[in-house]
Amino acid sequence: MKSIIKYFLIILFLFSSSSCVTRLVWNTSYNDTFRQFLISQDGSMVIFLGSKYHYIFSDNTGILESILSWPGRRNLFINSKESRVDLDHNNVVTGQIVVESFFNRMPPEDYEYLRALGFRAKNKFSPLKIKLVMKGKRYLPRADLGYDLPELQRSYVISIHYQGDALENIGKMALTPITLATDSVLMLGSIILLPFRGQ
Repeated sequence: MKSIIKYFLIILFLFSSSSCVTRLVWNTSYNDTFRQFLISQDGSMVIFLGSKYHYIFSDNTGILESILSWPGRRNLFINSKESRVDLDHNNVVTGQIVVESFFNRMPPEDYEYLRALGFRAKNKFSPLKIKLVMKGKRYLPRADLGYDLPELQRSYVISIHYQGDALENIGKMALTPITLATDSVLMLGSIILLPFRGQ
């Protein structure tokens, strides 16, 4: 009987330890603060300029381009509590960014426009929301490149989740590919980047 109890306790301990390790592997995170966003001229990329790193995301759905070209985009907000960014060991980031706008702040035609893009509300008292799933890469900012860009009216703090218990285990980061042309235009390769003027 004692051996059975001992065996049961060992199994229970191993199960508990495994659960703790799992939480450690998947729930490690750091916060980055964003007050500046860039968008590519064709709307296919969005760059989050964080206080720690740069995150360059691609969006091939066309939804991002439609949102960013919408005249009422100043009424859009990022829900940082519901948004999530995952970072793998190769500095590849997968983002689920929740964008929202309150229905009572816009005319009916704008409401229908966002609905057509996929925004939904739980009820008439809830904000319209959409979850944008994007993939990209994390980069180190360049210390010799000053970005004299307009900042958003609010700052966003988003948690970046990664595997393991130390950022040092993640592969070496490349410097940001963003450059400043002679006419003070920000470039990503041959693509012009524009500051996002919203909330």
